[in-house]
Amino acid sequence: MTKDAIEGKDRQDMEKRMMRKKDEKGFTLVELIIVIAIIAMLIAMIAPNLTKFLGTATETTLKANAKTAYTSVNAWVTQQRVAGVALENISETNPLIVKLKADGSALEVSSASGGYNQIGLYSQMLELFNAGEFKSTTQLHIWFTSGYTVTKVVWYEGNDSAAYPD
Repeated sequence: MTKDAIEGKDRQDMEKRMMRKKDEKGFTLVELIIVIAIIAMLIAMIAPNLTKFLGTATETTLKANAKTAYTSVNAWVTQQRVAGVALENISETNPLIVKLKADGSALEVSSASGGYNQIGLYSQMLELFNAGEFKSTTQLHIWFTSGYTVTKVVWYEGNDSAAYPD
């Protein structure tokens, strides 16, 4: 055999091996490792943003709930005043504290310093809230002026809280 014939035969063998390799199905281990590494890097870049968005969503929800409670309680107080019902122990230093269960029922309606004799009346405020909104035990602290105007509502849910107005 001549040198050209040997090189030609080697070239044919190499082409046959390459053709066989192309016919084989599946990925090599290196290709799989590269794909997994790329996916892991993408997840590492996205995960911090997702947790940030979840925190922002929780904060926004709490603020919206505090604002809704503020508006609802103000409307309720106005109804009571129009009906001629005197609200006892209302002051800026003695907030009304309403604790709600996840099903919307009251655990407790009290004040920071005690002394609310009209607990039944204040318990009517529970009708203002949608029980489906409560994921866990929720607590509202409501501050009033002596003129029966709500000045501030703080909505506590778990370890998080939001006030309205800020």
